[in-house]
Amino acid sequence: MMLGLVLHSAIAYMQTPMGELWGYKDSQSHFGFDLVVAFLHTFRMPVFFMLSGFFACMLYEDRGVSEMVRNRRRRVLYPLVVGWLFLFPLTIAGFGFGQLGGTREGAKEAIEYVVTGKAVEHLQLLHLWFLFDLVGPTPIGSPAFDRWVVLVELSVLSFDGVEAALKALVFQVV
Repeated sequence: MMLGLVLHSAIAYMQTPMGELWGYKDSQSHFGFDLVVAFLHTFRMPVFFMLSGFFACMLYEDRGVSEMVRNRRRRVLYPLVVGWLFLFPLTIAGFGFGQLGGTREGAKEAIEYVVTGKAVEHLQLLHLWFLFDLVGPTPIGSPAFDRWVVLVELSVLSFDGVEAALKALVFQVV
């Protein structure tokens, strides 16, 4: 996951225009950063979700459904909610600041955008999307689940070729 720092730092130096997706674009760009981002993006999150699926299976086998749901709620859902409440306004203000030129006036305008509630028009999970994806496949049921299939948490990957291959990985939990 630490490669995420490299990936997100490299985006600012890519030659490929990112539009409004990325708030800062450095004037010194190089195609090599495009290659770094593309390379890291092809495997970093699929490996993360695959490992998550393995540990979810292990947790289910060792402790059962109710403990797995309790664990996921405590270790994934609560951090998602608390983190989002804290990070959403900061991220919107930060990206707004970058898109408005990084000036003092831009900072004031970005902060005003968040404080006045206009940012609510753009509600999204931002960089916490993966926590939502980790909560989604968790079975919400009872001990009646004596057999179920974990799709290795690969529900919404956006990599065409890798997505199809990794979604085919299914682990049967007995």
